[in-house]
Amino acid sequence: MKRTGFLAAAAAVLILPTLLFAGSWGFKGSKPISMADHLQHPQSAMNYMEQWSGTVVFGKDHDLNFNLVHSNLTTSGDKAVFRVEYNTPDGRKLEDSKRCTISQSASPFKLACGDNLITGSPEEMMVRFKSDKISLAMSLKAVAKAFRPGDGRLTHPKNTGDWYDFMLTIPRGKALVKLNEQVLKGYGSVDHSFTNAGVHKVAKHWIRTTYHDEKVSILFAANIADDKQTTGWMSVSTDNASFSSADLSLELADYWQDKDKGGYYAPATIRMTSPGGQYLKIENMRFNSRRDMLSDLSKVEQWVVRKFSDPMRYSFSGNVHIGWSGGDSPAVAPSTMPETVREVVVLTKQMDK
Repeated sequence: MKRTGFLAAAAAVLILPTLLFAGSWGFKGSKPISMADHLQHPQSAMNYMEQWSGTVVFGKDHDLNFNLVHSNLTTSGDKAVFRVEYNTPDGRKLEDSKRCTISQSASPFKLACGDNLITGSPEEMMVRFKSDKISLAMSLKAVAKAFRPGDGRLTHPKNTGDWYDFMLTIPRGKALVKLNEQVLKGYGSVDHSFTNAGVHKVAKHWIRTTYHDEKVSILFAANIADDKQTTGWMSVSTDNASFSSADLSLELADYWQDKDKGGYYAPATIRMTSPGGQYLKIENMRFNSRRDMLSDLSKVEQWVVRKFSDPMRYSFSGNVHIGWSGGDSPAVAPSTMPETVREVVVLTKQMDK
């Protein structure tokens, strides 16, 4: 793994993709999505970080991930890094990164990191990346409209002025990829987020799933604040239908406890229900693995980061059941909605004890 100084340390803590309305904490109201939402939002705060992230799935254990990340927590003059990672079913991984300063334009839409680009339009994004290891040209055409949960802003429950903004730029898109000499087709998604304070100051737990296959895309997220309030959102799409909402009731239950790190835990059951009756539930998930998110950093970098955050990542698996009008299997009584069922991986990232 290549280290990029304090940016690597910041990324380990801050790069967390994401979130339901519950109690007084959560996304409020609504806000239309404009072209400006897709561009960079520079902040002077030391903990300002912004990222554009995408995942494309070609088949089981066969995927491509990219992200463009800017972080003020670096001693380098170039505060952004563009990363690409390609994983094959036989366990091989190809990855590389380039450091840069971001330049941008709204018309035409362009985010440039040196010679590497995210461009096109929010409805059909193109990604170009060139390094010694990787030559990538990709088109991701949206088949579901962009989704912003509420106004997109999650603010610390105690109104400290710390916040995190999020939008799902492409919940489901058709991908055409040329990677080195290969031409691949699949489905994927893109999200965009930024924070003025670091996500460790906004929520203690960040829970998320991203799943794509040829029939359906499933993305959902939940958060737990340091005062135990919860919030979250869900998005499910096919090529012909979609449902996305943060106007949901949320239940997190059956907490798994990390016996090797006191005070760390993760829910094994997640239930979401909308006022219209749409639901998502994944119950009694099985534990897969645990990981110290700072384990790849040097001892000095770990010492610096643990001064303000001590993040752990936990992986769980289970069958998610989603009741919605676009479901692809018979409903389970007493529901009258068609139901979509898929086996998914859920990642929980706890930032501190």
